[in-house]
Amino acid sequence: YGHYDVQPPEPLNEWRTPAFEPTIRDARVWCRGATDNKGQLMAHISGIAETLAQHGDLPVNLTILFEGEEEIGSPNLKPFLEAHREELACDVVAISDTGMVAPGVGTFTYGLRGIACLEARVHGPAIDLHSGIFGGAVANPAT
Repeated sequence: YGHYDVQPPEPLNEWRTPAFEPTIRDARVWCRGATDNKGQLMAHISGIAETLAQHGDLPVNLTILFEGEEEIGSPNLKPFLEAHREELACDVVAISDTGMVAPGVGTFTYGLRGIACLEARVHGPAIDLHSGIFGGAVANPAT
């Protein structure tokens, strides 16, 4: 899995070259999305292409999923995955939306914080209560 959408390029005056025109500088590619997440997608594509060129086939069945809504929370990803559950069944998922610890060092990240959306409903006293008057043991709605 990976995504090809990017954050807006503003402020444009801070770019040394046009944001959407890849430029090689200091042995690195500079453009919007180069490290989030287009560069990682190209690493996967290049690795697959190289394996096919050398061996003519891949040693495993492979499904690649790239999406274009990650930067806005992937609103259509869950419905897509649910609709194609059987087709996408797999043993391993590799997510390319991470970084490297150092140049030339392959990195496999196995945990990220991510985004969690939730709604909490809290019920408690309708008025302020003084713990010294109410016995010091009034339930805290936040716990």
